[in-house]
Amino acid sequence: MVLFRRDLSTGWRAPRGPESQVNVSPDGAAFTAAIKVDAETGKVRFPANNLLESFALNLYPDAGRFNAGAGGGLSVGAYSWPAYLSLNNGAGAAARGKFIYDNTDYGGSGGVLDADVRQLIDQIRQPEYRRYNIEFWVAIVTAGSGTTSSPLNVGSAVGYLSLYTSLLVRPPALTFHIYLKALDQAILVGCATGQKVSKNGIWYGGPIAIAPAEGWVSVTIRDEIDPRYSYGYQPTIFTVYAQAANDRYLIACPALMGGITNIDDNIGVVAAATAWVA
Repeated sequence: MVLFRRDLSTGWRAPRGPESQVNVSPDGAAFTAAIKVDAETGKVRFPANNLLESFALNLYPDAGRFNAGAGGGLSVGAYSWPAYLSLNNGAGAAARGKFIYDNTDYGGSGGVLDADVRQLIDQIRQPEYRRYNIEFWVAIVTAGSGTTSSPLNVGSAVGYLSLYTSLLVRPPALTFHIYLKALDQAILVGCATGQKVSKNGIWYGGPIAIAPAEGWVSVTIRDEIDPRYSYGYQPTIFTVYAQAANDRYLIACPALMGGITNIDDNIGVVAAATAWVA
């Protein structure tokens, strides 16, 4: 089954929607997506080719586990705030809790999970995979009272920049993933030119709001910037805006990956490339 039609004036036209696809079937009953085409850019990808479809290695050396020496092992040491994330307008960050290998919540003896950490692991892992897993820290960010830099508006919410990816050398195309949970009122995630933002698998072409009632939210950013229109360190890959001083939100498992790739919302920790080159 082919989901395209021929238009003599404009060539092949895809149906409405962000992505169109060609499906194939051996019997006319069960269909598999063979080719997917981005309706805006015309870029083609092949879902059945898992070699490139799900390729993801984290460029952050701590694999987003908030421990400088985490490497590729199962456990993490003390919490530490990473240099690749910057705080703004007086915001502060601290440890909220850690996912514990062989945790007590699921029959182990390693220790009891923080309630918010448990909520995240419950969301991204089946019950039989919640006791033993890769350890990571969850951080809590508290917004300051500053209002420097332009505010971000999403609907009726107005926020000020509290967290952003540090101004480091950036790839021309990249994929970023993180888990966020708003605690007090909605937080806002920016969307720069050349970016698309996904919230729990739904793609948006502009900034998004995350409300406390949504719990943990999986956020993915696909970013393709023509190098001729980039300073090489901007636009900033990922930005979070808070509406008021002392608004709090949680972050976990940030990952930066070169190129545009699919990332499962249940991925959790994305392994760091450095973990494999000891």
